[in-house]
Amino acid sequence: MAPARVSGIVAEATHYSRRKPRSREFFMTMRDAPDALGVRVASALEREHGRRWRTLLSENGAAWLQIADNASSGSRRPVRWTAPGLAVPVLVVHGARDPRTEPGELQALGADLEGRARRDEVAAARRGRA
Repeated sequence: MAPARVSGIVAEATHYSRRKPRSREFFMTMRDAPDALGVRVASALEREHGRRWRTLLSENGAAWLQIADNASSGSRRPVRWTAPGLAVPVLVVHGARDPRTEPGELQALGADLEGRARRDEVAAARRGRA
């Protein structure tokens, strides 16, 4: 990485917490029954990823379940949000109604970024549509 070449970071639909208890059932559906997410979701994913969309969705759901299951009780972060030598502003764009966001998750991310973050929530937006 070349920190001198990075002037800022834009993060969209960001996740911070490893444990997402409100999303566990959703992740299990992704893993075990992707078609149960509905025709609209299936059509969009098939357009984007082809016939392999079920496998990709299942693997993603399994990954989130494993992240949660392997997190120690005090662990919150699935991703290290800092990089050595990188101290640039961060813009976090996130839908205020995103059902995968746990209460306090975005505030914790902002605190971890030590005042370098600006958070823009799109009030009516949720995952996948504004």
